[in-house]
Amino acid sequence: MAKTILYDIHTKLNAKIASFAGYDMPINYEKGIIFEHNFTRNNAGLFDVSHMGQVVINGSDAFMKIAQVDLKALKIGKQCYGFFTNENGGVIDDFMIAKVAEEKFFLVVNAGCKDKDFAHMEKHKVDFDIIENMGLIALQGPLARKVLDEVFKVGSDMKFLDFKQVEIMGKKCTISCSGYTGEDGYEISIPFDIIHEVVFKLIAHENVELCGLGARDSLRLEAGLCLYGHELDNETTPIEAGLLWAVPKSRRENGGFIGDEVITNQIKNGVKKKLKAILPSIPAREGVEIYDNNGNLIGKITSGTYSPCLKAPIACGYINSDYNEETVKLKVRDKMIDGKITTLPFVKHNYFRG
Repeated sequence: MAKTILYDIHTKLNAKIASFAGYDMPINYEKGIIFEHNFTRNNAGLFDVSHMGQVVINGSDAFMKIAQVDLKALKIGKQCYGFFTNENGGVIDDFMIAKVAEEKFFLVVNAGCKDKDFAHMEKHKVDFDIIENMGLIALQGPLARKVLDEVFKVGSDMKFLDFKQVEIMGKKCTISCSGYTGEDGYEISIPFDIIHEVVFKLIAHENVELCGLGARDSLRLEAGLCLYGHELDNETTPIEAGLLWAVPKSRRENGGFIGDEVITNQIKNGVKKKLKAILPSIPAREGVEIYDNNGNLIGKITSGTYSPCLKAPIACGYINSDYNEETVKLKVRDKMIDGKITTLPFVKHNYFRG
């Protein structure tokens, strides 16, 4: 298994380590997932996300042929959410991309998909450079802004989806006002030679705790954020996943990217399945079948967990789009349990928009 640049910190602090996307990653530390989750919602959680792929994209034309983003319209110093789509409109991977300068962009892709993403970009003649010497951390929570300003005097002027290059400890870093928790916060790309010291300075602050992937997953599900391999995959389109908002008007009207005809058709004529939020009576995990009240199979759970904020189980899954009742049945361990359809997010977003 591969290891991130911060692996020694995780083991030193007695993290529970498990394999994720080809890396040995911290699932949680000694105080546990629920503590880390609640701490992030109320203070600031620090996450190692150095396993993700960081890339510099040179030029917009080739990239816009394989993704739905409008890089021409994206302003310098801004970031947006996007996805690579296949001929059937399915999602190859989702990503965040920021405009650093005219025709120069900073891309972050999922760890488990980065090799196929690189091959896909290469196949379609995207000019890109993989960043090899920078780690990536996420500082998330309502006090993240206060902490980053107090410790490093950066970030306080940034709003949601802002992106800039800054100096931390005399080294050039990049920082985006974004994350995967639904909270205000930042993702910071930091040179290897200072990242350990940066992390130690941050976790020395009373409002910061290191958090693992367990809390990251429960936080993102509460926030209603898709996870590749669960809510998104090669067989599922962005429109089915409720991501129409991420397709700019210019790309809806003019297309020009792989799978555009399928996606445009779905926007106009609808889809056969839709992502729904469900409140099950007991925990319902990925793969649990969803039935209507007459016992007909109508869908499947893609993610499920316990919500520390709601103090109840939550789940997401795809359901036939013509189903319009408010309740469902879920088959958990060969028993039918009750589920109630609700709306996403389960916990409201707290992004700082100024």
